[in-house]
Amino acid sequence: MMRGSGRFVPQFGRSGISRKLITAANEGCLSSLSQIHHALQKNPEFCTVDVVKLVFKHLDPAPLAQIQPWDSEGNRPYSDRAVKCLALLADVSVAAVKNPVLKDFAAGELVAAVDGVCQWLNHYFGSVRPSSRSAGDVGPDVDVELFGYTRIFMAILDWDHSGWSTCWSSPAYCSLMVRMWMTKNAKGRYAIAPTKYLAGYPIERLVFECATYQQGGELFYAEIVTQPRSSDRFAEAAISRAKACMDLCRNGSDTECALEYLNTVLSIATQGANYSPLLARGLSRRRYMKEFTAAMLTLSHSVLATDSKTLGTFCVSTHELLSTVLRATEEDIDQNLAALVDGGYLDILGHLTAILPEDDSAIDKCERDSATDAITDLIVTLLGHSISPRIISSILDNGIRLDVLSQKCRNGKLQPSWNKLCELLQSRVYVYQAMIFGKAGASDICNNLSCPRQTHGALKECSGCSSVTYCSHECQVEDWKAIHREECGCLRHSRSDQKAAHVHYRHSAQTYHIAYVEFSLNQCLQSIEDSLRAPTCPPNLNQASPHDFIIVFDIPGHEIRIQRLELVSHESPLRYNRICEIWRSKPDARLVIATFGDRYEGVVSLLVELEAGAGGGYEAIHSMVLYGSLCEA
Repeated sequence: MMRGSGRFVPQFGRSGISRKLITAANEGCLSSLSQIHHALQKNPEFCTVDVVKLVFKHLDPAPLAQIQPWDSEGNRPYSDRAVKCLALLADVSVAAVKNPVLKDFAAGELVAAVDGVCQWLNHYFGSVRPSSRSAGDVGPDVDVELFGYTRIFMAILDWDHSGWSTCWSSPAYCSLMVRMWMTKNAKGRYAIAPTKYLAGYPIERLVFECATYQQGGELFYAEIVTQPRSSDRFAEAAISRAKACMDLCRNGSDTECALEYLNTVLSIATQGANYSPLLARGLSRRRYMKEFTAAMLTLSHSVLATDSKTLGTFCVSTHELLSTVLRATEEDIDQNLAALVDGGYLDILGHLTAILPEDDSAIDKCERDSATDAITDLIVTLLGHSISPRIISSILDNGIRLDVLSQKCRNGKLQPSWNKLCELLQSRVYVYQAMIFGKAGASDICNNLSCPRQTHGALKECSGCSSVTYCSHECQVEDWKAIHREECGCLRHSRSDQKAAHVHYRHSAQTYHIAYVEFSLNQCLQSIEDSLRAPTCPPNLNQASPHDFIIVFDIPGHEIRIQRLELVSHESPLRYNRICEIWRSKPDARLVIATFGDRYEGVVSLLVELEAGAGGGYEAIHSMVLYGSLCEA
């Protein structure tokens, strides 16, 4: 016999839970509730319909709502019973998995019970520290209790019945998920530990299940945005969890668990960025990308090709990280890609190419081919977005040995794309270094077409359109009279459209691209001449003069083609016509259009005129950015 709430109640026996014990628990005996909880933990088969009715009775939030304040002494008996029954609900969910009768009976009441419990928990944690009502500042001791509830909800989630998803449409449940995501623990971190057995991982699992449900995701992220400093705190929560994952892996814990955890965190962050521009701005900072990449680099050393499941999960996470960067605004893409390089993204790809052999009987062929295709897609995508001075600068600053990386690849299917990426990055590094040390003359171009080709000081841009630059005030006045006053308004309008779309084509990037065009033309002059003489050359083009065709460089893919001049433009801006006139007057000049695909929305191509220099190669002398409204390629 045990005493509880002033009366004696019998303990449970081997055959199950006695009627008297259930009756005492129905009357509010905390000791009886505790005994039932212990009984179900030892043997879930003891759970009956009467036990389920008991649980739902005390989970009804109505009595709690009638007593104010929520943390008052008068409210204590109701809240204590609710806490006991919430733990009992997790026991019921375990029993219901093997008992269809209990599952069907409880399913109808579960949604209302969980919604009521979430209302109570939100009020409870909101009133624990009356002076601090925000979800992230409820006090240093509350987090232990708050995170403890995640284990209970996880047990209910594993129940896996159709009614559970209805909870994700509950504002009270979504609000509690926000509180769990945004609240720090006593050590100042956003999770206890990223494991399936402690409270860290369940938080991410619960939030992920809620956020991926359409209505639940809208409620969750809408609540996030209303929080104080939501942008910073949402990003900090993701970064903190990434660091926790990194620490877990360093301590020798389960790599698969840590990888699944990191992938879940990344998915939640990505969905937040897609939902709100405010959250996207917080997540698009270089620190966020660098921390996530560093965490993935740490995990990559534990990934083995023979563990196909872990390898597949890691490929998904690596791809998701790159996709997050490419979803950002154009201004942020370059700096975030540079942050990936800073964090070790190239090392991650290098490790993947090194551990995945072309043929290994220990790996299923379909799984190996799937991983190979995924890694190839990552390489090709990165190749198309790496033509940026910021990215190249990061490669130099981090001392990345591209030649060493290229030698690590063991997979014959990956080698062509991987070697191409390393070779192109090496050439882009060379051009960048030459430009920085003054060996590439493209940085000295003045947009006044009458300006002689010589070294100038810092160039100044037009204050009206910010699209052209000049070496002096005299050159600006001369070009204004000749060309620019007719195009300035149109260029200003195009640039405004770019800014509205968060697209920025910086002069530093343009300068680097011109230098790269100059370098590329000098590298492939012989192949261009051979192409003009080849039988596969378009009709009459191999008989044409150099001024009948232009060279088109696909910069991201590093592909070169030759096409007739009249096929390039249907509209001819004045500056374009003048550049062509100057080009036709010089027998040794070359005209190149560098295209960027969809790299810069609104920027169609970059027109560069080059002439033979004293050193034997070609040097850029004129350039022009062609916008969609001015030229159609």
